Amino acid sequence: MPARLFIIIVGWLLAGLAEASEFHAGVETATLYNSNIYTLNNGDAVDDVILRVGPDLELRGDPEQRFHYRLNYRGWYDYYTKQTDDSGFQHRERLRLGYDISPRTTLSFDQQYRYVNILQLDRDDFQAGDTGIDVRKNQYHRNNMSLALDHELSRKWALNVTVDQQSVDFKNNTTRSDSDSWGLLGSLSYTLSERHDLGVGIRFVNQDFLPTPNRLAAQSDYLGGMLLWTFRITSRTTLTFEGGPAHVETEQKSQPFSEAPAFVGVLVGNDLFRANINACSPGDGQVQPIASNCVYTDPAAPPIPADDLGPSLDYPLDFTDTRLKYDSVEFYGRLGVTVGLSDFQLSAAIGRRPSAISGSSLANNMDDLTLSLDYEPAGSRWTTYAEVRFEKRKALTQALQIDYTLLPGPDDAAERDDAFLNPTGQGRQNSYAFLIGGSYAFSRNLFGRLEGRYRTIDRKNAPPGNSSADTFVVELALRYEFDPERF
Repeated sequence: MPARLFIIIVGWLLAGLAEASEFHAGVETATLYNSNIYTLNNGDAVDDVILRVGPDLELRGDPEQRFHYRLNYRGWYDYYTKQTDDSGFQHRERLRLGYDISPRTTLSFDQQYRYVNILQLDRDDFQAGDTGIDVRKNQYHRNNMSLALDHELSRKWALNVTVDQQSVDFKNNTTRSDSDSWGLLGSLSYTLSERHDLGVGIRFVNQDFLPTPNRLAAQSDYLGGMLLWTFRITSRTTLTFEGGPAHVETEQKSQPFSEAPAFVGVLVGNDLFRANINACSPGDGQVQPIASNCVYTDPAAPPIPADDLGPSLDYPLDFTDTRLKYDSVEFYGRLGVTVGLSDFQLSAAIGRRPSAISGSSLANNMDDLTLSLDYEPAGSRWTTYAEVRFEKRKALTQALQIDYTLLPGPDDAAERDDAFLNPTGQGRQNSYAFLIGGSYAFSRNLFGRLEGRYRTIDRKNAPPGNSSADTFVVELALRYEFDPERF
């Protein structure tokens, strides 16, 4: 976290060094109904009404200058009228810098940070590709940075070199792995005609997953080539394609022991409970109950209130006959189109890419289909928009989960006996998300907005982990934009 905040603060300072062109400020208040705030299984859904208020600030440099920038911050406070302990702030920030080194060479920097406590599936979540994130009741920090150099080698040839980095941090990472990823892309393109560009590229991506109490550390490397094509169908319609094969290597890292408290338990709000051994069942091929099969909702074996979970102990791990390395060849690519028709603006894309944001400590493919539509009739106070997103996440390799056999302890509390490695299977998750909304301008400064959102998640992990969760959100918002200040 300190490094990420340092980067953000430095970005703000860099932007402040340049002469600002415009400062925009607004404030928004909203009321939301969320049918399933924790994305729990449908039978366990918890709904709530949320009251929201927060600012939207933006500093814009002059785009005609050699150095130009755009800096935006959106933040708000969510008050949960039922689950008041979950009330808190959420933050989203983005910095874009551009520098024209010469008439033929440009340098650009793009950085985005988001802090999400409970996902409300607003339009920013659709556009950031976060609708499939299964945040549940977990704080999710994500920072993305990209530095790109574009150089025109000649009238027809162009070179691009891009370095990007991503950090994902879950506050409660017991079953989720924080990760750091970086990638390097080099591409060379040639202008065939006024309408066509062709190119080739090579890309390398490294993903480093940190260990958790229940997961091993892991690393995934991707190396592949791609073909690039841009087709300018009309002045307002463009078709783009990029894609090619990649070799994927994944390695989970062994460790001599795991560290865990003596008793299995759970924190509910501010109350701590030890699992009841009678509510824990054996795993496949085992006689003893195991920690991953403990439940806390069995009325015949209720959890046991406790002040702690006992001392932290070391449990040896045995990696004999365990496979830790995998490799495969995958295809990654994207086909997208943007269309402008009269008052409509449409963009659609389909693609496959590696993804590290789910918190799974292994290589993941994500197939996605996106559709975005804006309708802004000239002279009308109404604007209408819609978003559709489908995501299919699939683990390429089999993750090893650290689990524990159990013995009955004091008051039938579930006490850890031995640690073992339990293959979780190649998990899959499908999500479908839809948004439709409309905005009305009451005046030059005052706007109203009504949105409806729906998402369903199907989790297809190794049994008995299969589950599904449906969520719908209705939001009514009022926004006031102050007149911009020019410097």
